[in-house]
Amino acid sequence: MSAPLIEKHAKAIKLRKMGWSYSAIKNEIEVSKSSLSLWLRDYPLSGAQLDMLKSHSEIRIENFRRTMRKKRENRLRNVYEVEKKSLLPITKRELYIAGLMMYWGEGLKASSCTVSVANTDPQVILFIKHWLKECLEVDVSEMRVKLHLYLDMNVMQATLYWSKLLGISG
Repeated sequence: MSAPLIEKHAKAIKLRKMGWSYSAIKNEIEVSKSSLSLWLRDYPLSGAQLDMLKSHSEIRIENFRRTMRKKRENRLRNVYEVEKKSLLPITKRELYIAGLMMYWGEGLKASSCTVSVANTDPQVILFIKHWLKECLEVDVSEMRVKLHLYLDMNVMQATLYWSKLLGISG
C-alpha cells in the first residue's frame, strides 16, 4: 500500500473503533465501501456501538425522507415546466372551455341568475375569477365572495387571506 493509503487504512480502523459506520468513514476518508469492508472485517461494532448507531436511525430516516421529497418536488417542477411550455399560451376558446368544465365540476347550479363556485383550492378560485373576467366579461367589482368557515377558524385571518389573494375587499 502507498503511504496515503496506509494513512487512510489506519484512520479507518481508528474511526471504526470509535463506533463510526462504514458510510460515515467512507465520507470522512473518501474510500470505497469495498475497501472498508476488507480493512475493517476484523473490527465489528460492539452492541453498545450498534445501539448508538440505531438511535440515530430516526434522524437518518428523516433526512432520507426530506431528500426524497425534494427530489420528487424537483421532478414535478421539471414536468410542470415542460408541460407549461407545450400547453401555453392557451387561446381564449380553450380558456372558455376549461372554465366551462371547471364550472360543470365545481359550480353551484341552484340559481339561474348567478355563477357560483365552491372550492377550497386558491388556484381554482383564481382561475374562476380569471375566467369570469376574461371569457364572460364580468366586472371584478360585481364579484362577491362568500366564505364558509367553521367555529374553530379565525374569521378575520381567513377573510384577510382570501381578500388579499383575490384582490377583493373583505
